[in-house]
Amino acid sequence: MVEWGLRATTFVMNSLVLIGYAMLFNWLQTTPFIEARHHHRRALYLVLITVAFLLLFHFASEFLIEEAHHRLGFGWRYINFQVATVLYALLSSRKRSVLVSLLVSLGVWFWWLPNTPTWPLYYLACMTLMLLAHRFGVWLGSRAWRYYPFCLLFVAPFFVMNWQSLHGIEVGWPWQFGTFLIICAELWAVHYGVRSQRRRQQRLTQAAQIDELTQLRNFRVFEADLQAHFATMQQRGIAYMVYTLDIDHFKAINDRYGHLTGNEVLRRVAHHLRTVVQSLGIRGVSTYRTGGEEFTFILPGTQLDLTAAARIAWTVHDALGQLALTAPNAKPFHLSVSLGVGRAHPDDSNYLAPYNQADQSLYLAKRNGRNTVVVSGAVQPRL
Repeated sequence: MVEWGLRATTFVMNSLVLIGYAMLFNWLQTTPFIEARHHHRRALYLVLITVAFLLLFHFASEFLIEEAHHRLGFGWRYINFQVATVLYALLSSRKRSVLVSLLVSLGVWFWWLPNTPTWPLYYLACMTLMLLAHRFGVWLGSRAWRYYPFCLLFVAPFFVMNWQSLHGIEVGWPWQFGTFLIICAELWAVHYGVRSQRRRQQRLTQAAQIDELTQLRNFRVFEADLQAHFATMQQRGIAYMVYTLDIDHFKAINDRYGHLTGNEVLRRVAHHLRTVVQSLGIRGVSTYRTGGEEFTFILPGTQLDLTAAARIAWTVHDALGQLALTAPNAKPFHLSVSLGVGRAHPDDSNYLAPYNQADQSLYLAKRNGRNTVVVSGAVQPRL
């Protein structure tokens, strides 16, 4: 009774340690490191913690054996947790360095086991299963009917080699296989529990950043991006331009065709604007809905003169003006937009200065009859 109590206690304690490893492994894989050096070392961190936990379980087993002088009785105590650590790392990570480090570590383990002259054969089988786990980890772990049979297949070479090395198993195969499946179930629950939580967090984050109607980024994200561009300009001298546009007479569209048509107009304009802006070929461009019928986009890293800035504005203006829309009575109609452009300068007082300039230019475009372009306070003729 005491022996089984010790086995159960050891199993629970080691399960908690293994769950801690799985959560740490998940965190290292997904956390957005601020410093680039940590981002580049992510694979190294995954390798180090995996090898560290393998060594922890290995030496815990060896110390128990030395203390009790009972290799058969204590030689099986930790092997389930070692194999589960390896399996979890392979199924969870696509990093090649993780695979290579585990291949080397297990090669040493198979070679080190005493009384196992056939170890190269079983190591070859283990290597094959490791490659399959690494290559098809997502597919294997996505369904229980694939996951659990593969777990049993994966552990088989380890159990056979340990059985040969120790000349038997004291606790019995039902306990050994049963506890291994329990461990696999724990890791599966942790992995998918963490992943589900991460997805919920991503959905909440997206809901807070994306305008539901147009699927463009909202004003909150726009303001944060403005701050980031302003900081980059001050640190590295990389300028940027802010374009803001407004649908002309949008209230009349709502009044004439109804709010459902108005919403559809906003969706179509947002989608077409994003497509047109992306086609400009400028990397890192971002598009936002910053008001009711107001849209904004930022062109980073641009050193445009007024003529080039006006050319881009007129390109967007004409593309949106050609957008074919349909009224509820099936009659086609078109719309026009007014654009204002602001340019960031190193001596700007704050991050809102370029947007304020673009907003004032937009207001001036409205005062000048709409359907036009104003860049930095100057009305721009069609080029």
